[in-house]
Amino acid sequence: MKGKRQPNVLLRQARGRMSQGTLADLVSAEIYHASGRTALITAKAISDWECGWYTWPAADVRQALCRVLGKSDPADLGFFYKRRVTAPQPPEPVYFLDLLAGRAPSTRSNTLRLPSGRSYTGVEVGAHYCEVKLPGEGWLMVDPGHDAALNRPDRRSLVVVADAEQRYYVSDGRRFVDRGGRRTGPQPISAAMVLDDLTVGIIWAAVNTDVALLADDAQLTSSQARLARYEGRRTSEVPLTEAPTLNAVAAQWLGSRFCARHIARNLDRLSGQPFF
Repeated sequence: MKGKRQPNVLLRQARGRMSQGTLADLVSAEIYHASGRTALITAKAISDWECGWYTWPAADVRQALCRVLGKSDPADLGFFYKRRVTAPQPPEPVYFLDLLAGRAPSTRSNTLRLPSGRSYTGVEVGAHYCEVKLPGEGWLMVDPGHDAALNRPDRRSLVVVADAEQRYYVSDGRRFVDRGGRRTGPQPISAAMVLDDLTVGIIWAAVNTDVALLADDAQLTSSQARLARYEGRRTSEVPLTEAPTLNAVAAQWLGSRFCARHIARNLDRLSGQPFF
């Protein structure tokens, strides 16, 4: 097995002055004499074992090496079995709309997946589940604890709680920390934060928009500075050469902002109510 390897000093010492090729031939012959099976052990294989690239040859090879080199146990030749350790796979993100339907997530994944849309690409946000404490009339007292990472600058987080009737409530994780990153303790969550068609739509649009704008924030800042020289014109036309390469949401926001500022500057020229 490859990885963090250690040279097999015991095998090298047991080989002594014998060449790797000679040892390989002797092991091949020993396997044939013991089992009648033709095996081709090469000098490269001996070198790999001595370098520690592989620590546990096949059973017949280990036995043949022990007989050829006069050892009773493969461990005397520096061989050992290295168990493969498979890193646990993180649970799949919970689909945000499943919470709307009142379905309890099958796993306590720390990620919520918000769906995509015509311009939105979809986004995953941190999810922190906690118990509801001291329920009151029209509000819930929530304390996400000290382990949840609620104020990561690179990722928005949501605190998710459920009441006794398995209705889910969601709040922005940043409200539970102050500007210094310290916890503010239990905070009230209004019952209006229950997940329904309205709140899901607001969260879906706000988070998708927020993430898309932050992804191109540097270009948006420089683009607004470049477009400022066109704000004195009587029309809202801008050459395409001034339009930067932005994601769809950022491009639409930049265009809408430019047009809105143009309209606001020219309200005195309107003869009637504007129609959108």
